[in-house]
Amino acid sequence: MSCTSKLDEDTDTLTFSIVGYFDHQIRPQFSDLLGTQHKHYVIDFAEATAIDSAALGMLLMLKERTDEQDNTLALHNAGGKILRVFEISNFDKLFQLTHD
Repeated sequence: MSCTSKLDEDTDTLTFSIVGYFDHQIRPQFSDLLGTQHKHYVIDFAEATAIDSAALGMLLMLKERTDEQDNTLALHNAGGKILRVFEISNFDKLFQLTHD
């Protein structure tokens, strides 16, 4: 499990990329993400392998914050098991899902 973040200053888009299992161990880096102020947020799941309920909770917290601040949030490149978890939990209706 690891993660990286990248800021596109031209569009004020922060992309947070997950590698491996997205679980509670990412909470410190995710908390840092919650402390930022950008117009657009993208959580990239291209290299993520699985997700747990703690991670779903973190995504809900970020969604609440971006909605309050009139920012955008997209869950990007979710596929396989992760997409299935999003569908079962109705995240596919709650979040904008995007793909390359």
